[in-house]
Amino acid sequence: MGAPPPGWHPDPFGRAALRYWDGARWTEHVSTAGRPAVDPIPQPDRSVLTEPALVFEYDSPQTGDGWFVWDPGGRLVARVTGPTGFQGFGPIHYRLVDPRGLPLLVVDEGGPTRPGLHIGDPFGRPLGTVRGWGTNERTRYDLVVGTAPAGVVDMTTTRYTIDASITDADDRQVAVLSKGIERVGAMRHRSWLSLTRDPELADPLRLLVVATPLAIHMDLFRRSVGDTGHDRWDPL
Repeated sequence: MGAPPPGWHPDPFGRAALRYWDGARWTEHVSTAGRPAVDPIPQPDRSVLTEPALVFEYDSPQTGDGWFVWDPGGRLVARVTGPTGFQGFGPIHYRLVDPRGLPLLVVDEGGPTRPGLHIGDPFGRPLGTVRGWGTNERTRYDLVVGTAPAGVVDMTTTRYTIDASITDADDRQVAVLSKGIERVGAMRHRSWLSLTRDPELADPLRLLVVATPLAIHMDLFRRSVGDTGHDRWDPL
């Protein structure tokens, strides 16, 4: 996942067909149907990146194809869009967006040529990679920035539960993650991932921790459709 070259690219904010990237940042110069215009860079609501506790509701009658992300008071602070791939047909791509749909983070499958789940900003700049191995009951994920270790996710799973502890490079616990489930009808239920993190956590680890529920869900989805082929999980 590298930054795009300077030039015109699809507008990541969805406000025009194309927006000009100068090699370091998106500019206010846009174009739609060949008509140039000026559109100031919109500023997303970054509340989801600063909240120390979050609930990622990924399956309920209300969420449809996406997710809702709530703060402890029940305020919608973000949504997750995706996946764009299904089973073996194309890579899965998740986007964390603010309540208005402005992008904040992306998580992409790397595939055979780029192992791992790759976390980046909306502009194609890499933030880190999630690599892991284990079994269907116990998994370790390494959070890596460049080539440097940034943290570890130690996770246990059952059919209905997920419990994970996230530590930094100094083996200090900085976050915990758990799954909740509630039946809401004869054939439906609600499922969510609750994340609680150190409010003083600094970037880039803070951003990787916020993206961890998306990465774990992406990995478990792949395993649920049998992509690994056996109980022992090969490294991402």
